Amino acid sequence: MTKKWDVFISYAREESLPANRLYDKLLGCSTADGRRPIVFLDTSRDGIAPGEKWTSSLAEALQESRCFVPLYSPLYFDDRKTICKWELDEAFDLSMTAGLKIVPVVLDPACKPLVPHKLSRVQWQDTTDPDWFERVRHALGLTSGRPPGRLRFTGAALDRTTVNLTLPEIVVEAEGDTPAEIEVSARAATGAEVPFTGTAVRSPHGRTAVFSDLSFPAPYDRVRLVARAPGCDQATTGWFGVDPPGRPAPAPAGTGHPVLPGSGQPYFLSGGTAIALLGADEVVLYDLEARVLARAPAPTRIKDVAVGAESFAVADWSGRVVRLGTDGGTTTVDLPGENAANPLRVPSALVHDGADLLAGMWNGAVYRLAPGAAEPSRVAFLPEGVQTLAVAHGRLLAGRLDGAVAAFGPDGWQHALEPVLLGCRMVRGRLLVAGENRVYRVDPVTGEVAELSPPVGRQTGALFTEEGVVVVDADGRGVRIDHELSVRRGFHGNRGARLVAGDRTGRFLILSYPERAHVLMEDGRVVYTCDTGPMGVSPDASLIAEPTGGGVRVVPRTDLGG
Repeated sequence: MTKKWDVFISYAREESLPANRLYDKLLGCSTADGRRPIVFLDTSRDGIAPGEKWTSSLAEALQESRCFVPLYSPLYFDDRKTICKWELDEAFDLSMTAGLKIVPVVLDPACKPLVPHKLSRVQWQDTTDPDWFERVRHALGLTSGRPPGRLRFTGAALDRTTVNLTLPEIVVEAEGDTPAEIEVSARAATGAEVPFTGTAVRSPHGRTAVFSDLSFPAPYDRVRLVARAPGCDQATTGWFGVDPPGRPAPAPAGTGHPVLPGSGQPYFLSGGTAIALLGADEVVLYDLEARVLARAPAPTRIKDVAVGAESFAVADWSGRVVRLGTDGGTTTVDLPGENAANPLRVPSALVHDGADLLAGMWNGAVYRLAPGAAEPSRVAFLPEGVQTLAVAHGRLLAGRLDGAVAAFGPDGWQHALEPVLLGCRMVRGRLLVAGENRVYRVDPVTGEVAELSPPVGRQTGALFTEEGVVVVDADGRGVRIDHELSVRRGFHGNRGARLVAGDRTGRFLILSYPERAHVLMEDGRVVYTCDTGPMGVSPDASLIAEPTGGGVRVVPRTDLGG
C-alpha cells in the first residue's frame, strides 16, 4: 500500500533547529521513482495545518508513514516529553505490525544509555560521524537528487587558542551550489557539542562565509569546528586546544614597568598623565611612574565615576563624592537631599566642567563642586529628576527621569526620548544620548534630534569616547557608533559583558565578563584576556594597566602576551 508520507521526523521541541535542518536536507533527495520525498514535520508548511487536532494529526501521520526518524537526545528521553515517548512507542508498534521502518539519529551521544531496551537493537546513526546523513539517506531508500555541494575550511590551521580570545577569521568556502546560509558549530573529542561565543550562521558572499567573532568561554583539551549547510556535505577543522586565560607574571626587577601598589579598578585620566586606582578601601591617584599624587578613603557601594583630564571623581549611592586632582588636592563631600519632602541623595551622573565637577541627582538637583571648595553649590533644579548630565559651552543639558532630554535656561528646549537613558556626552559639537533601545544625536542649541536603532538587542551599557559611543546588550553583542550615528564596527563578547574603559576612539575596549575575566578588545576582536583582576587602557591605547603580583602594573600594549 502506498503511504502518504515517506518520512516522519520525531523530535523534542527544544531541538527544532536540527529537525528543520534534517527536513531541508531530506527535501534535497529523491525517492526511488525520482520524485521529491514527502516529509512530515509538524511545524512545516505540509505538517499540521491550523485548526487541525494535534494528537489525531500525529497519529494519522504515523500510520501513513513509510519511515520514522526519531532524533535521539537526553531531552528526547526526558520523562516530561510525553509526546516524544508516545510517538516512539507508536512507531515501535507500527514497525512490528505494519512494517514502519525506524531509522534513529543521535544528536547527543549522552542519550545512548537512555534508549529503551526494545529499541536498543535498532541501528542508529550518530551525527558526529562525518557521513551520517548519507547513511540515513541510504537507510530511508533515498538517493541524492543532485551531487551534494561541498564545504571546506580555508586558511591556516588552528593549533591552540585561549579562553575568550577571538579566533582568527574562520573562512568556509562552498563548492557547487552556494547555500543561502552556512552554520558552524564546535564539537569536543567526546562528540558533545561545545558552546562558543559569536555569530554561528552567516550568509555567504560569493562562495565564502567569514566568521570573525568566534571565541570559547571555557578551556578544552581537544575541540574542532564543524561547518554545515543544506544540500552540502559538512566540513571539519583539525583538532585544536583551548587554554585557560593567561595570568600575568609578577613584574621582574629592571623591566621598567611601573607597578601601582594595591588592587582595584584602574582608570587612566583623559589627559593621559595620571591613573587612578579605585580599591575597596582607598582611591589613589598616581602619575605614570607610580608616584602618588593624591589619595583618599574610597566611598562604599560605588554608583558612578567621572574621569577628567586632571582629576578623578567617584560617588556612592548615599551621595558621598570623592574627588582627587593631579595637583594633590582631594575633596570629600556629602551631597544633601533637596528638602524634607524630597530627601533622596542618590547621584545619577557625574561630569567634569573644566576644573569643576557637576553632580546630577535623582531628586532633580544639580550641584557644582569647585576644586578646594568645602561645600557644593546648587546650580540648577529639574523637578522631574536627573538621569544623565552633560555641559555644552557652559550650558547644562540633562536626561530627565521621565525619559526626556532638556536644556536649562530661559531659551531651553525639551524632547521626549525613552524611559531609560544610559548616559550622554558632548561629542564634536553634538550631544550623544544612549538609551536602552536607541542612540540619539541632539543639537545642543536647537534641540533637533536624530536617532539610530543599533543592530543589537536591548542595550545594557554605553561607553562614550571622543569619537562617539559604544553600546552593548545583555548577550554581549555590541557596536561602535560615530558622532554621525554611523555604525563603525560590531563585536560579540560573552553574555553579560560590561563595558569598563576605552581609548579616545573606541577601537580599544576593556570589557569585564561575569566569570571575572577582563579582556582587551581591538577593533571588535579580543586580543588579550586576564582572569586575575580588572584592566585599564590609556586614552591613546599605548598603555595597559593589568593586575600582577603585588599590585597593578602599567605596561606598553605592545608588550602584552597573547
